[in-house]
Amino acid sequence: MSRLRDKGAPIVCITVLIFMFFGSMFGMFEDCSSLTSLNVSKFDTSKVTNMYAMLANTTSLTTLDVSSFDTSQVTSMNSMFRGCKIASLDLSSFDTRNAIDVKWMFRECYSLRKIKTPLSLVR
Repeated sequence: MSRLRDKGAPIVCITVLIFMFFGSMFGMFEDCSSLTSLNVSKFDTSKVTNMYAMLANTTSLTTLDVSSFDTSQVTSMNSMFRGCKIASLDLSSFDTRNAIDVKWMFRECYSLRKIKTPLSLVR
């Protein structure tokens, strides 16, 4: 399955549905460098187990609200925000009890100044 990488809107909508149906958001928006805004509030992530590099290198995205994400089934958040330009993230609603791999989750996020994390992420 190919990643979105700045493809047209109809393709993006269909691809998002396919990714979530199969329980993976692996690289979903990775390298979407012209993405300036993203509304993920209606995403049903309750069956998602893999968020590896989901938002990696979204270099034009400066704000993001992921408070509606159900991450209770996610096992990999490796490189999820790698290389992002977001200044502040509120992850306090994240349930990371099943997360096995959170390596490099914020790698190269040089603009990130504030992260509000759930207690389960800080082990």
